[in-house]
Amino acid sequence: MYGTPSLLVIAGIAGAIPYAVRVQLGAFGNLSGTMLRAAAIQGASIFDRMRHIVLPLVRQLLLIAALASFGSMSSTVRPSAIYPNLTKWVGAFSKK
Repeated sequence: MYGTPSLLVIAGIAGAIPYAVRVQLGAFGNLSGTMLRAAAIQGASIFDRMRHIVLPLVRQLLLIAALASFGSMSSTVRPSAIYPNLTKWVGAFSKK
């Protein structure tokens, strides 16, 4: 399974998890518990609280986490890992 694109994607996702978790922990740590409690007192279900309170407040930071994850994935996945002979082919043309 070495050198297959699916394994590289899985490895890229595993390497990107710390970046996404760090950004998301900061986003969810800044949420006000009083707004969630007030919505619960008003009768909002947990899904309504998530959809109308939490998601609008953390939407931008979730996008930043996704971009940070993608950026870390793109730096770990190299074409030479998928096609090992690619470096020999490119090197033959760059020596001139």
